[in-house]
Parts: sequence; structure tokens; C-alpha cells
Amino acid sequence: MVGFKFTFQESPSNNLTYIIANPVKNIFQDFKKFPILCSIHKCDIGWLFIDNVANFESLYGETSKKHKIQHAVVIVLNTESKKIEFFAVNYDINDIKIALCPYTNWISKHNIIKFYPEENIKDNGFFLEKKNNIHIVVPIYPKVNNEAFFSCGRLIQPSLPDTEVGFRINKVFSSIADKKDIEIFDKHEELVCSNGEDHNAFFHFGLVKSDDSYKKYNEMVKIDGATRYNNTYFSNQIIFIYDKFQLNIKSQYDWNYQHSGNGKIDGYIGGARCVRKLSDKVHLTIIPIFKGLEKMYQNNGDNKITLDSSMISRDYTVKCLGYAGYDDDQQKAFQHFYSKAAKFVVFKNGIPIPENETILIESTSLRNFGKYSCKSASITGAYINSSINLKDTYILPGNGVTIKLGKTIVNRNQNIIPKCIIEYPDIGKLRLIKVDINFNGIREESYDLVNFTKTNEYFERSENEAIIKNLRNGTYVNLTCSYITSANTIFDTNEVFGSSKDYETNLTNIINKFTTSEMNPKSGDNDSIKNLTLILFCLLIFIVLILCLLIVSTLYIMKKRKMAKKKKPSIDISTSASTSANSSTSGISKSSASSISKTGITKKDVSLKGPKKEIIEKKKAPQERRVGNKVVFTAFAK
Repeated sequence: MVGFKFTFQESPSNNLTYIIANPVKNIFQDFKKFPILCSIHKCDIGWLFIDNVANFESLYGETSKKHKIQHAVVIVLNTESKKIEFFAVNYDINDIKIALCPYTNWISKHNIIKFYPEENIKDNGFFLEKKNNIHIVVPIYPKVNNEAFFSCGRLIQPSLPDTEVGFRINKVFSSIADKKDIEIFDKHEELVCSNGEDHNAFFHFGLVKSDDSYKKYNEMVKIDGATRYNNTYFSNQIIFIYDKFQLNIKSQYDWNYQHSGNGKIDGYIGGARCVRKLSDKVHLTIIPIFKGLEKMYQNNGDNKITLDSSMISRDYTVKCLGYAGYDDDQQKAFQHFYSKAAKFVVFKNGIPIPENETILIESTSLRNFGKYSCKSASITGAYINSSINLKDTYILPGNGVTIKLGKTIVNRNQNIIPKCIIEYPDIGKLRLIKVDINFNGIREESYDLVNFTKTNEYFERSENEAIIKNLRNGTYVNLTCSYITSANTIFDTNEVFGSSKDYETNLTNIINKFTTSEMNPKSGDNDSIKNLTLILFCLLIFIVLILCLLIVSTLYIMKKRKMAKKKKPSIDISTSASTSANSSTSGISKSSASSISKTGITKKDVSLKGPKKEIIEKKKAPQERRVGNKVVFTAFAK
């Protein structure tokens, strides 16, 4: 048997105190006298307090008072395999042992280190001592065949990965000699090994093998042998019966508690005394059962569940369960009998409903009323087809229920017109139409229709619809359609229709609301107007974006023009000077041209630095003088 012991090689002068596991109160121990131990009994690793004054006696039993401690360290366990194996347990599918697994109080609740039991053993075992929750008696077996470790729970430690705590599974070949078939449902046989024995002297666990489960793993559940019908039974289930008193372990809470045990595993593991296999072939009707409505299925062979107004506008869950039609206790014990032999799925209108999904039965829609069916899949050998009958459940409106479908605007393009559905499959058939017509808020006409076989002056028959005729713009139609269900209950649907003129009026109202900053629509506005509001809002955003784009483009063009104007004066001056020079020299004689050539206006002269205007005036402007009767122009260059 595996256990851990923590000690100091040299005894320090300070007081050393640690917390030991106790389900009632804080109990501290002197680390100098008693080492910290961790074994199947309980585990005291975690806080170790070091102080010159405070010791285990001064801290004992205190839960509310605060103490100032000089130093504290945390003792942890770290393993390479991330597993702690107390010892090995022999296993055969026909001979499953039970053992003591650590449970919630195996480590102190006031510790920094925590222990969490595995989900499959929570509330699925027995306690040797009431209310201590240090150990729980459970069967040790591989959930999946060939697994070599059974986990009781997880040890949560600071800065370390989770560590599994449990037993190594040692596969052997063995079986129980005392085994036979029994029938609890039909013959009411007792869950004992011999007649006359006391049920309370035994632990009972029921096994469903992986071959008999659509989930494909082994599963064991505890069974109360004293009250046969306070259990859940399954097809082909094997019940192991164990002597209760073969297990023995001490759990003392005294401050001087020391872990007991001599290194042997006697008293920690027990074997079954006998095995009983259920041979019942229970005849069950599998139907979709709504949680919270179970009582309504009694004496209801057609499974037609009618809901009054107080039961509508609620969330429900539905499962496929067996209904045997017997007394409540027996019904409860066997309603899951085939639930592991096959996977049952609830369907509505041919669509599967996910497990545990909530279903809202609404007062404004009929969509979740109607027929619910069960279908089986992943069938195993424990599924007895000849004993199973699959039936449907019908969820129907009760007497006096009114389904309010709301208000809408007539739109013939979208087939939104005043009409009644003649038949809702699996819900009800139309029996009466009540029509109230209002024009400009004044009641104009009211009539009832009871015959829907042929079109007449009031309505038009179109397949499964009765369409109201001859409506003017500006009218409101209050339409009530009355139905009778297959359970002979009568319910109504009510819907108010506005004409296309009303639609135009509402559009004007919406525009006015935007211009007066009244952005919230009235509570009576319908979905069509809400959609139009969204369109107008999007259009407004689009216009703003276009305006922004135009402004940016305009600014860009203006900037380009401004830059062009800055360049234009120098170009004009250069062009003007050039034109003037050409004009002045056009009348010069050949001799004058020769004279200019000799004077010379070179390229170097043109490239002189300075403003272009001054260069042109100094270099291009010729000087005038007379020579006889001739006028001579002379150009100068510097």
C-alpha cells in the first residue's frame, strides 16, 4: 500500500503546525511530534505554519478568529505519471471488487490543496460512517476495457498539474460461483443471496456492460436493496451483492489521530458474495415525456397533452422514456430500462431535438405545438424489439387558449393577407372565422364564417387557406380563427391586419419622427415599418458619405488650381519678353544683325543668375543710337 511521510531531519526551534483533515472543524497537529502523512486514510499535505509563539494548541479548533503567522510553506506531491496509486485491485468483468475511495473530506476543506471526486462516483456509492465523507465505497473497474487505472478523484495543487488519485487495475481471470437470473419487474424477487437475509447487510451495485450500452463503456450504479423500486434498472443489468462488514477502516477525529494500517490491504477491498442478472423482458411504451408534465400522461392512452394558459410561455425539456402504466414507484424504476440499450432521439417535424435543449411553448406562435416522436439508433443486444413500442406525444392548446399572432400590414406580393389556416397538421382544424372590419377607427362590419368548403362573397378558398376578400384601403381587419384539436379542446388564433393605405400613413409618421428627433417607434409599429426605418437610416448614412466625398474632391481641385496660378506669372513674363525681343529685331537690317552678332549674346549671358525679368531687360533690351541717316541698335552684355 502506498503512503507518503514528511519529516524534518533536524528539529527546528520554531513551532511547526499543520492542518489535518476533519469534516467538522479545524484541527491542527504538532509537526515535531507527528509527521505529515498522506495515505488512503486521509491526506494532510498543504499548509505548514512556522511561528515562535503560535502552536497547534493555540490554533486548535479556531475557525473564525484570525491569527498572524510568521512563516508558512506549502507541502505538495509531484509525480512523473501524474497519478497516485494506493495499491492494485484485481479485476474480472464477472468478479468486480469494491474498495474505499478518497472522498470530499479526505483533505481538509480549509487547505490550500483541494481534492475533487470524479463525477462517476459522486453520490454513486456508500459511506461506512455517516456524514464524514472521508471515504466512499465504490466498485473498481475499467470504464473502457483494458484501462489500467481507476481514478477516485483529482488532487489540485498550486503550480502543479492535476494529479489523479486511485487504484491500479490488475486484470485476472475469476468469477463468482453464486450467480443466477432473477426477475424483479414480473416476479418481484428479492435482492439477496439467500431467502430471508437482511437487505441492509449488503452493498448492491448494478453493471451495464459496454456491449449492452450504445455509449460503448462499462457503467456501474449503486442500488438500494432494501427498497427495490427506489432504483433505476436497465436491460441485461448484472447486480453484484457484497457483504457490508468485510470492509473496515478507522476514521478518528481526535487531535492525536495517527494513521492506522500495517501495510496490508485487508479491510480496504471486498469481493462480491453473489451475482444476479436481470432477465426481465419489460414491455414498455417509449414516448417523448416533457419534464414537469409527467402526471398528465397518466390515464392518457393517446398521449395528448393539453396546456392551459398558465402552462404556456414556459421552457420545457423532453426525453424519450418508457411508460409502463403501473404505479408510480414501479414506473420510476423501469422508465429508463432500455435507455442504454439504444440511443433514443426526439423528433419534431422530422428534425432531431438535441438532448437537454429547452423548448419554449409560446403564446404568440404555434410552432412548438404538435407531434413529437421517438426514434432509436445504435441498437445493442439489450434492445428487445418485441417488448418495445414507440409512440408519439401531442402537445396541444387547451380550452380557451388564444394564440396572439400580433399585427401586420397587408402585402400581397409577400402573401401577407388576412387569412386563416384551414388545418394545422397534428394540432387542430378550423371550425369558425370571426371577422371585424374597422375603417378609420370606426367598426364597419362584423361577421362569422363556418363553412370553408367553397369560395363565396366573403372569402376565397385557396388550398389550405381561407382568404378574406373585398377589403378597402384604410381598413383594419381583426381576424380570429377558431380551431378544434384532436383532444376536442377549442382554441383561437388572433391577428390584426392593416391595409396598404395604413402602410403609407405609417411611412409618413416615421419620416416625421426622424425630423422631430422622436426616434423610438410606437409599441404597435410592425416589422415592416421597422425594416423601412433601417433602410432610411442606411440611406442617410450613404448620403453623408457621398457629400464627404464631394467636399474632399472639391478641395483637391481647388488646391490644384491654386498651384497652377502660382506658376503662371513667371511663364507669362518669359513669354512676353521673348515676344518683345522678336518684334524689335524683326525690322533690323542685315548689317544691324551683323552688328548684334559681333556684340554677342551668348548662352552664358542668358544663364546669368538673378530674376528672369531683370536678365531679360538687361540682355534683351537694345540701346538706340544714330549713325548718319540710320538708326543702329546695339545689345550689351556684362
